[in-house]
Amino acid sequence: MNGAGSAAVRFGVTVGKRSARRAVDRALVKRIVREACRLQGSAFDHCAAHARVRIDIALRLKTPMVDAQGKVLAMSQWRRQVRVEADTLLGHVLSELTMRLGAGVSAASRE
Repeated sequence: MNGAGSAAVRFGVTVGKRSARRAVDRALVKRIVREACRLQGSAFDHCAAHARVRIDIALRLKTPMVDAQGKVLAMSQWRRQVRVEADTLLGHVLSELTMRLGAGVSAASRE
C-alpha cells in the first residue's frame, strides 16, 4: 500500500507566538530544527524501514529561550541552544525508537 513517493518518516515543527514573538524568529527556529531533522533523517528512515512502519515526529518549541536568570538569550546563543536541544531530543527519540522497534522486530522474527 506504500506509494512510491510516500515517506516513511515525517517531521513536523511548530513554534508558537508565545515562544518566539517575531515571525522571523519562528522561521529561524523551524529552519534550525529542520536541518537537525535532515541530518538525522537517514537514521530514522533506516529504523522505519527495518520495522516496516511509518513514523511521524512532531516537534514544538514550548518555552522561550532564556538563560538561568530568565533573560532572553542573545541571537547567537539562542541559535546554538535551539540546535543543541534539537540534536539532543532527536538523538533521544532515535535511541528510544531503536530500542522499542528493535525489540518488536526481533520478537516478530522468532515467530
